Amino acid sequence: MRKISAIVLTQNEEEFLPGCLRSLQWVEEIIVVDSGSTDNTLSIATEAGAKIVSTSWTGFPQQRNQGAQEAKGEWLLYVDADERVSPKLRAEIQQVLKKKKPEHSSYKIPHRNIILGKWLRFGGWYPEHQHRLMKKDALKEWVGELHEHPELKGSVGYLTGDLVHLTHRGMRWMLEKTIQYTHLEAKLRLEAGHPKVSVKHLFSAPAREVWHRCVKKSGWRDGIIGWIEIIYQSFNQFLIMAWLWEMQQDKSMKKKYTDLDKETVDEL
Repeated sequence: MRKISAIVLTQNEEEFLPGCLRSLQWVEEIIVVDSGSTDNTLSIATEAGAKIVSTSWTGFPQQRNQGAQEAKGEWLLYVDADERVSPKLRAEIQQVLKKKKPEHSSYKIPHRNIILGKWLRFGGWYPEHQHRLMKKDALKEWVGELHEHPELKGSVGYLTGDLVHLTHRGMRWMLEKTIQYTHLEAKLRLEAGHPKVSVKHLFSAPAREVWHRCVKKSGWRDGIIGWIEIIYQSFNQFLIMAWLWEMQQDKSMKKKYTDLDKETVDEL
């Protein structure tokens, strides 16, 4: 079978990294691209026999490209620290790469998202194929600041074994991520020249998300957690529009309050 290099990005992942690395013990090389972990992440990676590449955080595409540059394998398998290769996926990859000439130069893998402790099958959460297995010489580069993806040469195949994703691990975790990602999404839309935000945008963006998640993708079928996710994702869309509105103002919110403070004091 062809040599596989598994690439894992880390930053303080001591809680979830052990399970990830256990699910990768069958590959010939594990590369951990670490961006400044201060917990036990590095010692866990060392004990698992992984090669550690230490670098400053420059974004997901750059970290994934760094891992590819360090890899010695003919094939690359990208797995995040909170993901696990299922036994079915492992067997399928081994079978595909055992062939004299694999049919495709890259493969997309079903993503089984575990959200608030439950595997969500509806609402657009499954199979949500991820482009994670590819020939090294087929990879041009990873691109995209928020929703990164690989630019590749050659044909693309689809596997059926799941990559299990242990995500949305509680409401506090979700809300902390929301602040980070909705702000970045708003920034990208601002740079792309999004029209000025109006009241219409504040209502239409969340409404479209509810339609997509609840009606089109039947997210309600996942029960209460499905409904929580429908409302939560629509709230994310509202926040993106609210962030964008703030960014489009002539003055920053801090400057506005500084000016108002000065005007109020001057009136006293």
